[in-house]
Amino acid sequence: MEPYISKGNKFSYPLICNGHRPEVEPVGLPHSIQGSSTNFTRVMIEWTNNQNITHIQMSTTTQNIDQQSTEVKSSKPTWQDIEKAIVIITQAGVYYKKKKDEKFMQNYKKRYTELHQAEDPDIYILNNAKRIFPNEEKYIEMKKQYQEWYKYKNEPKILQAILKLNDLYYQLAKDYFATNEEIEEEANDFLNS
Repeated sequence: MEPYISKGNKFSYPLICNGHRPEVEPVGLPHSIQGSSTNFTRVMIEWTNNQNITHIQMSTTTQNIDQQSTEVKSSKPTWQDIEKAIVIITQAGVYYKKKKDEKFMQNYKKRYTELHQAEDPDIYILNNAKRIFPNEEKYIEMKKQYQEWYKYKNEPKILQAILKLNDLYYQLAKDYFATNEEIEEEANDFLNS
């Protein structure tokens, strides 16, 4: 395989159009592609003076022939993401010397324990997310409350950790927010039953 760009100790090797070099496979985010498209992948390898690899960079470019855009779907948070966020909050609590037997630390310990005791942790976090954030207004309101509260407490690590956890829950819950039509229909069904 001949490099097509050579600068010092950096070499860039092309992949032939649409992956026809099977010894190198493109790695990265999945592409949602409609219509006819062409993929080009470039691998960048950098060596130190003793020929050890210090940096590998791979990039994939998708060019759609019919000029339709590509979309990358983001994945929903998992229970492991929620667990990690809870751990970060408790670490921030330790950093600010929060007492382990008081409400703040006990609250997040309880969340951690309940998550680990759940029969299906992914369903558990989804149900929690829908309970905590039944609509977008609740998410916005809670975010403002936390920002206001921790502004005066001067505990930015805790604030950022809590906002991250709430953002994960919001990402889970937002697909389940009821539309105005659904709310109206459910209210009418209730009143007429």
